Amino acid sequence: RSTPTTRATVSRLLLAPAANAPLVSVAGYDVAISPDGTKIVYLGETTQGRALFLRELGGLEPQIIPGTEVPAGFTNVNPFFSWDGASIGFRSPEKGILRVALAGGPAAKIVDDETTFVGAAWGPDDTVIMALARGGLNGKGNGLYRASASGGATPERIGGTDEPGVLYVAPSMLPSGKAVLFYLIGTQTQTETVAVLDLETHKQKTLAESGANPMYAPSGHLLFARGTTLMAARFDTDHLEITGTPVAVLPGVRHPELVSAADYGISRTGTLIYVPGPESKGTSD
Repeated sequence: RSTPTTRATVSRLLLAPAANAPLVSVAGYDVAISPDGTKIVYLGETTQGRALFLRELGGLEPQIIPGTEVPAGFTNVNPFFSWDGASIGFRSPEKGILRVALAGGPAAKIVDDETTFVGAAWGPDDTVIMALARGGLNGKGNGLYRASASGGATPERIGGTDEPGVLYVAPSMLPSGKAVLFYLIGTQTQTETVAVLDLETHKQKTLAESGANPMYAPSGHLLFARGTTLMAARFDTDHLEITGTPVAVLPGVRHPELVSAADYGISRTGTLIYVPGPESKGTSD
């Protein structure tokens, strides 16, 4: 007797930020989703500036996360969840790259302020991989840096290049915690390249040309953005390589030109969130 095929249920919903906590309209990486897919953190406007807000998917209203307040107009916050989902990391100007427990408590410093901070990923060993453009367009010092999430240590450069005009952006940890995805911006060549760094060997490998903001989906796919379209390709996590042809899976994702960012995130349970672009009428957020 043939066994009936069971299809996964796909649910879509639109989460509109509260009127008193609107999503920042123009920025880089403004949203993050917890590893278990139950919480969303986003950069929102307040009466006194901006701050990170926590929205429980099982709740009705977002709540400000105390200690995450930043000045009005500041966009380089780049929130990122801890591996266990209990804390959120972010940049606060002049204060540093900080961490705050969602359950409450004061902000703790991971490292001193990095004005060239362009994203981070928190690993299972309680280290944070940060993308820093310390050399700017000159290139020297640009790359990926590792620091203890507990603070007190100078960031160690673990991957990078001194080639002029090459920026490392938006690291994202693979499920094993042994490799990190990221993408390169060639400011002189006007290119974006998806790549991966093995955290044990420090070897870097190019995965796809013309792509930004790579993240791994538990379905076994590598997700990345091309303009306002989210692409997906089969990905071998053992050999760190794409094994299928990338296909378009979601159009209309917000893609600010300022930092070549695509505002989306995916949890380890497969829940995808994204911010629709101004021309999109997408039904997910």
